This record gives sequence, structure tokens and C-alpha cells, in this order.
Amino acid sequence: MTPALLAPAGPLTRAPGHLPLLGHSVALLRDTKGFLQSLTGVADVVRVNVGTVPVYFLTTPELVRRVLVTDAAHFEKGRFFDQLRPLFGNGLLVSSGSWHHRQRRLVQPAFHRAHIDGYAEIMQRHAQQLADSWHPGQSVDVVRAMSDLAAAVVSEAMIRTPLGATVRAAIGRALPDFAQGAVIRALMPATLSRLPLPFNRRFDTAARELRSAIEGAVRTYRADDGDHADLLSMLLHARDADTGEAMTDTEIRDELINILIAGTEVTAMTLAWTFHELDQHPGIAEHCRAEAVAATADGPITVKALPGLGLIDRVLNEVCRRHAALFLMRRTTAPVTLAGVHVPQGADIGYSIHALHHDPRHYTDPTRFDPDRWLPDRQAHLPKGAFIPFSAGNAKCIGDGFAWTEMKIVLATLLSRWHLRQAPGHTVGEALATIPRPTHLTMTAEPATATAAI
Repeated sequence: MTPALLAPAGPLTRAPGHLPLLGHSVALLRDTKGFLQSLTGVADVVRVNVGTVPVYFLTTPELVRRVLVTDAAHFEKGRFFDQLRPLFGNGLLVSSGSWHHRQRRLVQPAFHRAHIDGYAEIMQRHAQQLADSWHPGQSVDVVRAMSDLAAAVVSEAMIRTPLGATVRAAIGRALPDFAQGAVIRALMPATLSRLPLPFNRRFDTAARELRSAIEGAVRTYRADDGDHADLLSMLLHARDADTGEAMTDTEIRDELINILIAGTEVTAMTLAWTFHELDQHPGIAEHCRAEAVAATADGPITVKALPGLGLIDRVLNEVCRRHAALFLMRRTTAPVTLAGVHVPQGADIGYSIHALHHDPRHYTDPTRFDPDRWLPDRQAHLPKGAFIPFSAGNAKCIGDGFAWTEMKIVLATLLSRWHLRQAPGHTVGEALATIPRPTHLTMTAEPATATAAI
């Protein structure tokens, strides 16, 4: 398929709510989720202005799949990711083209199934330590607890020496500023990202601190030249299959930061939302608990027991559907025609995984929490591209298997011993972030044996 004029060009519909100079930035920041979901009923391709910059926003899974998979060679990461380079450098999350392909080949072996199975002991140990630390009636800040847990797991998997604790502390302090700052920078005019506004200062300060911590670890490992059986050691010894070249310290730093941020934020927010959803649906929670108890009957859960967590797997799928990334972008590297709309070279393309996951054309009653929609006979009817929690094609998250293994181990470990109930007087909301972050998610820990029978 050639990128140039695949069909006669048609008219481009502009989204409602446009303001002079500001475009749709006000509407996007005021109600990001509502605005993006509303575009589904406007057209397949909708013009959205971020400031004065036009964005061709895609509202169908077929078009998003074409950009991410079928014709991916004609698109690069674009504006959203450009705004993240002060933190992510040229790592996998922000790079494109031949460089992205080269880096992906170098990093991919670290996430081979055999290595993930080896990381499972780290995941189980930290989950067990968290379960041991709670006591009946304890008030738990679930977002903080899951963020600390995910940061501890990915930091130790990356750096198994004491230096990992330094990295873990840096990500713990900086993650909220990263998560919020990334979306704000993408949705506002680019000129504002260079001003000394409070959120810009927080983002840049957090980026410097985390980069410094990672750089110190890379220098120490490089001087030591040993093998600590961790991700950093693997990256230091990785060689390009074509050239035999190793990665530089800067390249390794960038990849570690990309993995650390994605491996903490996505996992932590998915787990936090899962505990919220289970509290809202006690019948489903009790069936999940029964699975968890069976999986841990002979001791701490092992990788071999994970296939038996069928309902927990479906619950995680449904949480990923309900609470997905709000706004992502690409940029054309050649003229294309999308649904009859001519898009010039260098244009910004936007799409929302969250909006795709709530499209009523593909999901019956999309606002309802229904894990059984992921039973094989039901999900078989979904078109390709309608469910992409970890993206798709060469942009698919390299650590999706790591994250899924970790989330199932954590849930089985905690659910087998504890039930988390929403604390009275707390109403859960959403904070703007790449993946919406739950606010006021304070829950009370109750022993699992105290929960009512089904």
C-alpha cells in the first residue's frame, strides 16, 4: 500500500469548541476524557487544534491500526513524544524508524519469557512483603502502595545491587510529576512547555534527578564490568547483530528510564484501579479471591500457577479497557489519505486508546465493568485495533509480558490474604495523567477470611 493519495480527498471536520489561538487546548485540559470520547460520533478523522497546530484525530480502530501496524513505516512518534525527550532521551518510547528498530532488537532479549520467569521471584517477594506489612483495619493509600511496589520490582529487576534503591527512591519522588507533566505538555501549545511554569519546573527537576541516579548506576556497572544477572548487566553486554556495536552509556540510560517509567506507572495504576473496581463489584472480587487462595494453597504463587487465574486475567483486561491511555500521537513522514481525508507530510496524528476502548460500536454498554466480555467467544468479535492496552505493531510495549506477570502475581498474593474496602468519606476521582490516576483511593485492609461467603 502506497502512502500517497489512496482515495479521493474528502472534507475534514473540525471538532466543536475551538477557540482563537488556543484551539481545543482548553476543552482538552478541562475534560480530556469527555472531549476525546465525544469525537467518536463526529467523524472517522476529526481536526483538533492544540493551540494553532492542527491534529488529525482518528476515531476508528481500523485507522489506528493502519497507523500503528499496516503502514507504520510512514509514521513517526510525533509531538506528544517530542515533549518527553527531556526525560526519555531517545529511548524506545520516543524513538522511531531505524533507530527504534535497532534499540528494540538490543533490548528485546531482556524481556524473553525465560528472563521474565526469573523476575517472578522478585515480584512475589515484594508482593509478599507488602501483604505482611498490613494489619487489620489499616488505612492504605492504594496509589502510593502500588507505585512503591511496582517501583521496587522494576528497580531490582533493572539493578540488583544497592544502587537500585537509589533509583527506586528517585522514581518514587518523581513519578507523579512525570505522569501529569507528560499529558499537560502534549495538550498545550509547545511554546508554553519552555516557560518556567510550576509544572514545567517540577517535570524538569524530576527528570534531572532520575537521569543522575541512572547515570551513576551505569558508570559503576561499566567500571565493574561484572554480571549481576539484571537488566542493566544485559544491556551493557548487548551487541548489535549487524554491526557488533554496544550501546553507549547515554543510550543505556535512556532505555533504563523508559523501562523504569513505563514499568512503574502502567503497572501501578492498573493495580490501583483493579482494587477500586473489585471493591465496587464484591461478587467478582470473591470469585477472584477464590482463584487466588487456590493458587497459593501450597505456598507463595509460582509462574506455573498463573494460567489458572482465568478470572483475574479477565479482570485485568477489563481494567485495562476501562482505564487506558487518553491521548497519544504520531506524525506523518509522507502524504497519506485516511478515510478520504488528505493528510500532508509532517502532520500530527492523534488517537485515544481510552476512546477506542469505550466505542459503543464495538463494546456493549461500554461504561459497565464486565470481565466476562473477555471470554473467548465474546472477544472474538472485536475488530483488530479495538483493544490495544499496550499499543500495537512495533510500538507495542516491550515489557507487556513483564507487567502482566507482575500484576497477576501481586493480585493473587494480596487477594489471598486481604480485602481492600473503600474508606468512608472518600470519593474516588481521576487526575489527569497519561493513564488516569485515581485520586482519594484510600482503602481499609480487612483479612480475607473476614469477607462474606458467596
